[in-house]
Amino acid sequence: MENEKERKRVNIKTKKKTIITYAVLLILLGFGIFYNQDFFKEVLSQIGNMALWAFLGTCFLGCLYRVLDGVYLYILGKRYSESLTLGKSISIAFCGAFFRVSTLGSGMAVSKIFYLNKEKVPVGNGMGITLLQFIFIRLATLFTGLFCFFTCLPVKNAFASRQKFVILAIVGCIVIDVILFMAALCSGITTFLFDKVLHLVSGHEKLRGLVEKARKQVSLLQKEAKVAVKDKKLFIQLLVISILTQAVWYVIPCLVACPKGILFWPVFSAMALTCLLAGVIPAPSGFGSVEVLFSMMFSKFGPASLAACCVVIYRFASTFAPFFVGLIPVFHYRGGKKIEGTA
Repeated sequence: MENEKERKRVNIKTKKKTIITYAVLLILLGFGIFYNQDFFKEVLSQIGNMALWAFLGTCFLGCLYRVLDGVYLYILGKRYSESLTLGKSISIAFCGAFFRVSTLGSGMAVSKIFYLNKEKVPVGNGMGITLLQFIFIRLATLFTGLFCFFTCLPVKNAFASRQKFVILAIVGCIVIDVILFMAALCSGITTFLFDKVLHLVSGHEKLRGLVEKARKQVSLLQKEAKVAVKDKKLFIQLLVISILTQAVWYVIPCLVACPKGILFWPVFSAMALTCLLAGVIPAPSGFGSVEVLFSMMFSKFGPASLAACCVVIYRFASTFAPFFVGLIPVFHYRGGKKIEGTA
């Protein structure tokens, strides 16, 4: 009898927890839709300017990005958990896409770490995986953007009178990426710097706590980075996946513009360079800089109205298509017991 009562109590507690979880998710869903309602109206108006197959194709590419995102998580995460499958990794990536919108971008990495942890990947290792992924994406964006800039004349001509601006922006990107890469690989330098900073803030407990937290995150990143760098095959594999992942996004505006008679390579290159330069130009959510830069380059080989359509559809396909698909794994995801610490 006592066991039966205990079982019922546990079942009631589990049901309450499930209801609360679903209620929170519904609130986040409602917030994501309500906050972006004006943008959705803009998307509906632009869909009429393109073929249905092209619009569906852009949505497919936006979701394919998250599939490749999941492949990346699987390659690094399977070392820590036998229960982590490729399918679950892809589901985790789509969960990240859902929380990217519903938390205005701040919850994507946290949600990935959370769901990886439910698949028995320790929190520390999950943090290292997501931090390393960020660096590889930046490297992929840098390589692709530079290649497109030097091989696409129309895009290069768009900045004919602003060469210094482009050079400074590219140098800024390179400096940021070098710093991130050094932080990932040079443990001696980071240890020295953190020791100096901790000495400077020794009298401020709050600041000391923040520095210690940053030190731990860098340590986790370095652990994952050392594995990737030592294994040359793994390093190349991760870099190729990251480049392919970014390339998928760059093809999205091509599906909008190419049926209108615009060549593929200039559109692809314009978006690649836009994403590279947007990384060093401050703007809310990065969207404002994306629109300005892409329109500036696109004007050299296409009409402004088509550039606006490309940017709107790009934003929807890359951000909101996977957001809506992410509803499925978020509401139905089932994972194992959470594991703290690192492996």
